[in-house]
Amino acid sequence: RFRDGATYDPSTNSWTRLPPGPLAARAHAAAFWTGGEVLVWGGYELGEQLTDGAAYDPTRGRWRTIAHWPFASGLAWEAVWSGRELIVWGGFNKQPDRIPLGAAYDPEADRWRRISPSPLRARQWHTAVWTGREMIVWGGNDLVRPSFADGAAYEPETDRWRVLAAAPIGGRYRHHAIWTGEEMILWGGNAGPSQLSDCAAYDPRADEWRTLPPGPLGGRHWAAVVWTDREMIVWSGYDNERAFEDGAAYDPVANTWRRLPSAPISSRCDGAAVWTGDEMILWGGTHACGSFGHHRADGAAFRP
Repeated sequence: RFRDGATYDPSTNSWTRLPPGPLAARAHAAAFWTGGEVLVWGGYELGEQLTDGAAYDPTRGRWRTIAHWPFASGLAWEAVWSGRELIVWGGFNKQPDRIPLGAAYDPEADRWRRISPSPLRARQWHTAVWTGREMIVWGGNDLVRPSFADGAAYEPETDRWRVLAAAPIGGRYRHHAIWTGEEMILWGGNAGPSQLSDCAAYDPRADEWRTLPPGPLGGRHWAAVVWTDREMIVWSGYDNERAFEDGAAYDPVANTWRRLPSAPISSRCDGAAVWTGDEMILWGGTHACGSFGHHRADGAAFRP
């Protein structure tokens, strides 16, 4: 695990090292831009789920430690940034019947609050997206029951949950979810040993789903996925045997897929992917998922 960092400026194609931070090294931490700081929370170290966090102000070049997590530890969580709060929900820690837990962190007040109980069972490897009004949680598994095909939405203004309508696709975990501004799109993932490539879209205003056309990519998980304001771009990913070197983009207005051109970097699993407004920037990852893959320290940008 590494505890260093750097910033990349696409306009100058150059990197700058960050000053040392207050957190121990970790994998899979939540990281969100709040408008003034990068908020980093949680993550994993040697199988232990961490519950501390810090915020980095790039204007001042300074880190600060955020308020202590005051609730139960050891949850497998997903998080979203609401524009005001970091909202965290999870609960699974090899204990399928554990009561799931949710909490929200306000960086202005530097304070955590517990959110109301969810109607969902505890789980891991679920997804969460922010719609501008609600956090939508869907899927996941608990290593005991079949993969979950249910979901719920949490509204922080009222501190209430609602159960989603039944989805037209089967349960899964390690799948991908993006918010388009109108719909949540779910794609890929695992269902036991099976690798999935089907997808569906959920409209929270109507509480309705629609099945999307099958894409040109094979089943996989932990791909690089971004939303460009027009298309969902998917690149690389893993199927428990190999990482893929292909990618595709889905246009929800035309309801069609198109293949991406070949990338100048090698295939990888679980790399970072962001949309800048003009291009998708990919960086890092491993040649295979888990702890045994060779690390990638290169990146590339794709302009649709």
